[in-house]
Order: sequence, then structure tokens, then C-alpha cells
Amino acid sequence: MSIIEHFRDDFDYGPKPTKFIFLIEKAWIDPMENHNADGYEPYAFTENEEEAKELCINCGFWTVNDCWSIAAQPEKIMPKYRYKKLSKL
Repeated sequence: MSIIEHFRDDFDYGPKPTKFIFLIEKAWIDPMENHNADGYEPYAFTENEEEAKELCINCGFWTVNDCWSIAAQPEKIMPKYRYKKLSKL
């Protein structure tokens, strides 16, 4: 074994790359708007699903009290953040 191979095996490269990234989207609301009063826009990316999930859960929800259009949501709530699993190219 050469010296380069020896060091290569001992070096910690950190977490192994994943085949996916997670897009975190931030919700927006406009209670004064008649159409398109709520939606989501890109906020951040991460390779760690647990990190994305934790952020989305900890940031809470908006309700009908915050914006009239949330009444159209099935559960009558809108998460302030959500994440989507995307394949890397």
C-alpha cells in the first residue's frame, strides 16, 4: 500500500453524498388579495431530510384567522414551511 492510499483510507470525508436534496419552501400570505392570496416560494436547500423536517415542524402553521384563503385547505391550516424531496441531476 502506498502512502497516499494509506492516508486516503484514514481520512474522514464526512457524511456520504445522497441521491436527493430537500427544497425548503417558505409560505407567504396576503390577506388583502382576492386571488392568489397564499403560496410558497423557495427558501433553502439541504441534503439532510431530518433537518428539513425539523425546521418545518418547529415553525408552525397559519390558520383561517391569518388569511381567508386558508379555509380552502383540507385541514384549514397552512404550514409556514414545507419541504420537497428532489433528485440530484
